[in-house]
Amino acid sequence: MDVLAFGPHPDDVEIGMGGTIAKHTSSGDKVLILTFSGLLNGNTDREFELRSAAELLGAKIDFINIDIYDIRHSRDNVEIYDSIIKRHNPNIIYTPWRGDSHQDHKFMTDCVISATRKNRCSVCMYETTLPGGITTNRFNPQLYNNISLYADLKIAALREHRSQYDKFGENWIEGIVGRMNFRGSQINTNAAEAFEIIKLIRN
Repeated sequence: MDVLAFGPHPDDVEIGMGGTIAKHTSSGDKVLILTFSGLLNGNTDREFELRSAAELLGAKIDFINIDIYDIRHSRDNVEIYDSIIKRHNPNIIYTPWRGDSHQDHKFMTDCVISATRKNRCSVCMYETTLPGGITTNRFNPQLYNNISLYADLKIAALREHRSQYDKFGENWIEGIVGRMNFRGSQINTNAAEAFEIIKLIRN
């Protein structure tokens, strides 16, 4: 299975679905994480953190070259996503939750939805980034993935994002652990990640 995981910022995918990525790669699936290059702002430390975290999870990374002031839902940007999806021909795409309060997350997912309008693959949204994500919208989990065997690997990948750990502290990690434990409790397991389904195609 070929998997594309879209995350505007270097740590978004690991926060929302790091365990799911590890589960995919351990099963032999190919996972590519796509991030906006402009949001790195030339910060080589954050790029190094991203590469280190992806390596731990068994994933590859690539960059979407859109200027940070042009991250919007537009015809030009949708064409960029179209070309990415056509080139990789994934079975499933993961993208940030559309109800998130962060504009980069919303615009990325709007472009993904437009680019997958021809029903070429499944599309799911992972849960909002922590910290932040405060919004009047409500995440509606429809798909749960048991990541009990991969929870420690997810946390190890998060700790590779040292700049964010230094910024937010241990509470950042504890919040993410708390959420995956809560989602796990909802399906009677130790740890889980939850998703909203845009479309799920069974072949």
